[in-house]
Amino acid sequence: MAVSAFLRNFIGAASSSDLDAVAQAVASVREMREAADAVRALAERSGADAEAARRAMESEVARLTARLEAMPEMRAQLEQFVQSLGRTMTGAADRLDSVDDRMHHLEQQSRAQSELLSIARTELDRQGRVLSELAPEVRGLLAATERLAAATERTEALVREVEERKVRVGRTERVAMVAAAVAVVAAAAAILRAW
Repeated sequence: MAVSAFLRNFIGAASSSDLDAVAQAVASVREMREAADAVRALAERSGADAEAARRAMESEVARLTARLEAMPEMRAQLEQFVQSLGRTMTGAADRLDSVDDRMHHLEQQSRAQSELLSIARTELDRQGRVLSELAPEVRGLLAATERLAAATERTEALVREVEERKVRVGRTERVAMVAAAVAVVAAAAAILRAW
C-alpha cells in the first residue's frame, strides 16, 4: 500500500509521454533480466570448465607424483603447488558462487521493478480515464468562469458610470445652490434699495 500511495503521489496526472516512458522502462527491465540469465548461464559454464580443469590437473599431478615418488624435494614442491592450486580453485569457486548470488539478487530486483512498473502503468491508465471523464466538466467550468469574468467587467463599468453620474449631479446641485444664494442676495439688495 505504501508503494502504491507513493506512486500515486509521485506520478500525478498522467500524459502520453509518461506512458511511453513506462513502456520503455518495462522493456529495459526485460532486457536486464535477459542479460542476467545470460550471465548466469556463462557463470555455470565457467564453473563446469573450472571443475573439469581441476580434475585434469589432479590427474596429471597424480601421474607425476607416481613418477617422482623417490624424489623428496621434488615431491615437496609438487605438494606445495597442489595446495596452491587447490586454494586458487577454491577461490574461483567462491567467486563463481558470489556471481551466482549477485545474479539472483539482480533477478529479484528486476522482478520487483517489473511489479512496480506494472502498478505505475495501471495507475496511469486509471488516471487517464478519470481525466477523460472530467474533461466535459472542466470545459463547462471554464465557460462558466469566462461568463463570470464578462459579468464582472460589465458590473465594474456600471459602477464607474454611476459614480461619474454622482459626481456630475453633485456639481449641478452646487451650481444651483450658488445661483439660489445669488438670487436671494439680489432680492435682498432690491428690497433694501426700495426702503
